[in-house]
Amino acid sequence: MANLKFLYLHQNKISKWQDITNLITLPQIIHITLFSNPVCTLPGYRHFLVNSCRTLLALDHYIITDEERIEDASFGYRYRALNEFMKLHIPDYAREKSAEQHLFNLEVDIYRLRRIFERNSPSIMI
Repeated sequence: MANLKFLYLHQNKISKWQDITNLITLPQIIHITLFSNPVCTLPGYRHFLVNSCRTLLALDHYIITDEERIEDASFGYRYRALNEFMKLHIPDYAREKSAEQHLFNLEVDIYRLRRIFERNSPSIMI
């Protein structure tokens, strides 16, 4: 899975740290969804993934912010984690009719995710 960029695992029964620790070894992963899994309720879930997987740009429904990666950083509400500026739309790929359309939509999603990240990252703006 060296080229895996998106991994949608939401709404499963993933409940243990051991179930997600292998995700940090994915070298090109940029978006993981795990929402609606019991593991999401564990203390430190988001902090662990955000700071363990450096290539990750989005986790669940939200872009990862600089504030989440930099200890004790505060850039104001606009750049705060889990706010409406950082919210992502997760498409329903089950409706797509062809593999070609699916691949095209993934490329569009990568482009949109990177642009949202760039617009909302004070360190990239500088």
